[in-house]
Amino acid sequence: MVSIGKLRGGLVVRPQFAVLARTGESEEAMKWVDTIGKVCSRFSSSFRLVYYDHWEDPVLLASIDQFDGGFFISPTGTPPKSFLSALTKDGRRFVALERDWTHMGVPSVRLFPPVFLDRLLDHMVSLGYARIDCLSVEVSSAKAEPLIAQWNSWRKSRGLGGKRIDEPMTSHTEAIMAAYQLMMRHMRISPMDGSALFCTCEAEAVGAMRALSDHGLIPGRDVAVCTFDGRDRAAYTSPSLTSLQTQNAERYLVLCMEWMRANENHPWQGPLLLEPEVAEVSIRESTVPRHCTNTIRALRTAMAV
Repeated sequence: MVSIGKLRGGLVVRPQFAVLARTGESEEAMKWVDTIGKVCSRFSSSFRLVYYDHWEDPVLLASIDQFDGGFFISPTGTPPKSFLSALTKDGRRFVALERDWTHMGVPSVRLFPPVFLDRLLDHMVSLGYARIDCLSVEVSSAKAEPLIAQWNSWRKSRGLGGKRIDEPMTSHTEAIMAAYQLMMRHMRISPMDGSALFCTCEAEAVGAMRALSDHGLIPGRDVAVCTFDGRDRAAYTSPSLTSLQTQNAERYLVLCMEWMRANENHPWQGPLLLEPEVAEVSIRESTVPRHCTNTIRALRTAMAV
């Protein structure tokens, strides 16, 4: 590891950090890259986004060896012990984003803990929906797996209906397209009357709403649709998409960067897991109270007579 302020090849260099993402998690990575870039600039550091396929990927191992530290974005699964040894070799410092690696002694940042999903689903129930289906085309991703489990646990604890609409998308297929195609196939054999739809990511929700429209249904009126972390784009879809409010990632990354740039004699201070205490629901056009949809249907029927 090159200590801050030391020379490399006779020249003073800026600290260099890796941003490591599993192949297939490009959308999740892009959500973090902009904020990481801002924080690195603030600390006169540079970073590079690196994709890897598995824990033994030579690209991953080389990145750990060559950079001064970095961030893992939504890492999937548990790495082998040999990998953890390499991760902390020579004082290198890494942080896990959107996954809890604290049991391995790795500082972790989670902007949207899966338990926050309960607040979003409770909002859907408050609208009058007793059945909430779950759509996912990224069923094995680091993000989708815990959300599907949380949705199922929440549904069972309240005695509510709902079914999984899931199918792993093929490689090199975008989630928005895969979700659209899956929903179109699903609605040919199973109606969506009386149900709401929870999508594990924003792209799935956008694809699903397009499929609903092409099937003659109006998202937000005939079928309420929501997603977990819509980020800033959710307000600009048509209809605008109900989601959890965007969290301030920068304040957490600043703490991580201060630690990664600090002298080896300065250990991590405070709890290893950084996450918000609560998340509010941004209610938008894609969710309308059930009694409103019934009124709208009645008006349409009257106008058609």
